[in-house]
Amino acid sequence: MHSLLSGGLAARHQCHVVSLTDMGEFGAKIAALGVPVHALGMSPGRSSPAALLRLRRLVRTVRPDLLQGWMYHGNLAASVGRVMANGNPALVWNIRQSLYDIANEKAGTRAVIRLGKLLSRHPDGILYNSHLSRAQHEAFGYHAAHGAVIPNGFDTTLWRPNAVARQQMRAALGLGPRDKLVGFVGRYHPMKDIPNFLQAMAGLMAADPQVHCAIIGQDAGPENPALAPYFNALPAARRHVFGRRDDVAQLMPGFDLFCLSSNSEAFPNVLGEAMACGLPCVAADVGDCRHIIGDTGRIVAASDPVALCQALDDMLLLDEDARLSLGVKARARIADHFSLAATVDRYTTLYDSILKGR
Repeated sequence: MHSLLSGGLAARHQCHVVSLTDMGEFGAKIAALGVPVHALGMSPGRSSPAALLRLRRLVRTVRPDLLQGWMYHGNLAASVGRVMANGNPALVWNIRQSLYDIANEKAGTRAVIRLGKLLSRHPDGILYNSHLSRAQHEAFGYHAAHGAVIPNGFDTTLWRPNAVARQQMRAALGLGPRDKLVGFVGRYHPMKDIPNFLQAMAGLMAADPQVHCAIIGQDAGPENPALAPYFNALPAARRHVFGRRDDVAQLMPGFDLFCLSSNSEAFPNVLGEAMACGLPCVAADVGDCRHIIGDTGRIVAASDPVALCQALDDMLLLDEDARLSLGVKARARIADHFSLAATVDRYTTLYDSILKGR
């Protein structure tokens, strides 16, 4: 949401953002763009009469022409807000995750997903950020007539190759010119399948003493008991753990190769960010990864560390010029098919079409 607003959506439309809970991580950043942010103060997973009254007062004061939900709970809140508002504003939902198996969701989220299926005839549009997500939700029963896919977009001025940042990062890690650094970025979560990545790296690092790995993400290091056994199988001097960082765009250019090892995704931003940084990528065949990568990297079966290890090894065996050429193609693919400007244009076109048709 922040990238859409900063990428031009806020300049084209008078926007307000409603958080169901508090200001969160991005509230202040969005407010700094000149976009009012309203926090309803709900506890996670729980509604309250006070929050509903705040929502009612807000929609009747702002009088929006269009309400855009964002993810399951936000879509439900936008639907409630439409009922409360004067003037029957347009309603658009946005679903931003895959639905491989509803049993994998928390009980409260399962209930909201099922309620969304029952209400899905009412929005003027249902947006998905991946083709797989749309197919999965419509197979589950979400109304298909107003479904559309708008992929995530990337700011290629932020996510870009950076020779200076690359040199600084690699010098800080003590890497030589012949060392090869495989990077992973993601918080600890079962869907990210970090053990899959670490098992693949264990095989790769045992076979090649010049291979290093870098892991960036909250709770994604050896201090996490669930990951400690996998880290113990890696050479300590060649594993580099960064924790949660706000400067990922400055760290990614230091990688030689990027790996996405998830067992579930819709449209993983981190993959597009890595490609925009000029990195060839190896990714599990989840979500829209195959569509994003195209012919610029490798796709392997999910949850298969042997196949992942082999694909990473194949990429690292390419000579430097071949890897750099793939990275150039990867960045060009993001610029040509997944630019932030194009994504903002598609949102604006959709909103204008819906509003003109009412």
